[in-house]
Formats: sequence, C-alpha cells, structure tokens
Amino acid sequence: MLSSGGRTVSDTRFDRWSIYGYSGANVLCVEDPMYKLYRLTTGWYFGTKDYSAVNELKYIAEKVMTDLNIENCNVCTIGSSCGGFAAVKLANLIGGCNCIAMNPQLVISNWGKPAIRMAKVVEVELEQDPLNRNDLTYINEDKDTKYFLMCNTNHRRDWRTQIKVLFDKVSPVKVADNLFARNNITLYLSSNRYTRPHTNVINSFGLVLLNKLLKQSNSDKYDAIQSLMNTQEKEWLFADNYLQQTSWNEFMINACFANYFLTPIFENNKIRLKSLRKTLKIIVKKII
Repeated sequence: MLSSGGRTVSDTRFDRWSIYGYSGANVLCVEDPMYKLYRLTTGWYFGTKDYSAVNELKYIAEKVMTDLNIENCNVCTIGSSCGGFAAVKLANLIGGCNCIAMNPQLVISNWGKPAIRMAKVVEVELEQDPLNRNDLTYINEDKDTKYFLMCNTNHRRDWRTQIKVLFDKVSPVKVADNLFARNNITLYLSSNRYTRPHTNVINSFGLVLLNKLLKQSNSDKYDAIQSLMNTQEKEWLFADNYLQQTSWNEFMINACFANYFLTPIFENNKIRLKSLRKTLKIIVKKII
C-alpha cells in the first residue's frame, strides 16, 4: 500500500492499511519518503538524483516475500495518484505480480507544477533521468505483471496528460462497458462529473475482490470486474451527493439572513438554518 499526495500535515500516514481486515493477507504500508526528505506534498517515491526509493522498496518487498515464502503471483501493489505511479513502478520491478492503480500518474513531467517543483528540489531533468523514473508507459512490454488502471476521462489532468498517453500507445480493445484491455493491461475508464473525481478510489473490500479477479485467466473476469466497478460507481455517486448536500448545509447553516423574512425562527434578525431544504421553503413562500 503506497501513500498518495496532497497532504497538509507532517504526520506519518499509511494509506489503506485497514485492508488487512478484509484480506487476511500480509499488508505492507510504506509512506513516501519524499514528504519528510524534501517536504514535498507530491513526491512519487522518487528518491534523490542518484537513488531510487522505489528500487529500495523492491528490496524490502522481496525480503518479506522470501521470509514469508510468498510467490510473485500472490503480491499486489496498490496506490492512487502519485502512490499509483509508485505502485506501477514497483510492480514492474518485482515482476509477475498484480498492480491496482487508481487515477495514477504515469508520466511525472506531465503533472505540471508539482513535477516542476520536485525536479527542482531533487536537481534532476525528469525526461533525461538515467534511472528511468519519469515515464511508465513502457509497462505494456511487461507481459508477466497484471495491471489494473482506473481513470475518469472527464478529469482532464488524469485522462489527457496521463492515461490517454498509455491508451494511445497500447490501443486496447473494449471488453465491457467501461473496460479496455490489451495483454497484461486492463483500463477502467469512467465518465462522470463528480465533485472530486480524482479522489474516487476503490474501497478496501473492492480492492481485495479485484485482486482475485485479476488472477483469473478466463474472459468472464471482465464481466465480473465491470459489475464490481458498477457497484463502486454507485458508492462514489452516493458519496458525491452526500458531499454536495453537506457543503450546502454548512453554507446555509452559517449564513446570516436579514429581517426580511419575518418568521418566528429568526432571533435578533439573524438565523442559523438547519438545512437547505428548510431555507428554500422559506424563500419560496416569501416569493409567492
């Protein structure tokens, strides 16, 4: 489990550690060292100019695999956003495993200001990095590792600057409603306008089930994956509706209205409304 970016606090954070309770597997959570090393909110587990943090992760993972007698096919790397980038890179280094990356970056140099800042701090030319840490679109050449990449095509940065680059290079075939596949790569391309589309990620139970489905070799697995993602879409829609309703409620609760609305619920010419629905009813009555 690899951490995503955009954090606002310096505390150590282990993303998705709770998956342990759903999987019964050995879960290894590793925080991006770039947060503490350079105080970068987005670091891609890059490392230093001459040292790759993901390469070190490979050695750690292989040590655990050896000690616990875990085969490559039973390893799954998971991450979202910049953590998704590291998950893809790590899976490629380990080889023969599974990778689930949600809204990942695949080409760091395409990610704008965060990439420019990181390159400046590390003092490296991303597109000329001798350790090959900038562009991961070569994963189509890795036939042994199974990659599942999720992206919202309505999110311009995710789609146009990242996944589409791989999509055009691989030319996958549509295998289900929102699923495209080519050899070892499965792409789930949703098209939604959620408030926070980049943060829509698969829940812990879904990750466990998806990992099991990726191991299957029959063609029916795509229908099962599509069904699973349909369930996830419903969860994201519910979460988004809740987010919007909560945001509006908080706004209206803290809004102050003048004494124009002469109702008993006003106190000292001001009111703290409890819900957007009640507010709209008051306004509609006064307008009518």
